[in-house]
Amino acid sequence: MVEPASAHIRPVTLDDAGAVCAILNAAIIDGTHSLLDTPFSVDDERRYIADFPSRGAFMVAELPQAGVVGFQSLEPYASYGMHAFDHVLTMGTYVHESYRRRGIGRLLAAACFDAARRAGCTRILTEIRADNDASLRFYLRLGFEIVGVAHDLARLGGRFVDVVIVEKDI
Repeated sequence: MVEPASAHIRPVTLDDAGAVCAILNAAIIDGTHSLLDTPFSVDDERRYIADFPSRGAFMVAELPQAGVVGFQSLEPYASYGMHAFDHVLTMGTYVHESYRRRGIGRLLAAACFDAARRAGCTRILTEIRADNDASLRFYLRLGFEIVGVAHDLARLGGRFVDVVIVEKDI
C-alpha cells in the first residue's frame, strides 16, 4: 500500500501530457484493461488536458523518485447541448502497472470525488470491460454498484467484449 504522505495527488497540467500518455497507451496496447483501442500522441493528450471541461476533475498521482504513476479523470457524461445529465460524470482510472494495487486509485478517487462534489456533480456512471476483474473489484470497493451488462458491446482486437455499467452517487 502506498503511504498517503508519499503520494502527491494534484490537478493535471499540460506538463503531465507525456506521462499521462505513456500510462494510458501502455494500457491500450496491453489490450486487456481498457475499452480504448487506439493509442494517443502526446499532442493529443495535451489538447485533451487543455480542453478538459471545468465541470470535471482530472488528477494525477505523483511519487517521489517516480514522477506521475497514475491519473484519474471524471468528465461530463454527456456534453452535446443538453442539460439532463449535467450532474453526471464518467470516470477513467489508469495506474502504471508497477504501482497497481497500492492504494493510488483510491487516493485519486478521493480527490476527484471531492472536486466533482464542489462542481455540483452528484453521480458517476462508467463502463468497465467485463473481463477486467481487477478494475471491476476496484470500482466496487469504491462503492459503485453494477446497474447492467451490455453484452458484446465493444469489439476489441477482433472479438466482442461485454461491458459492465456501474454507478455511484457522490
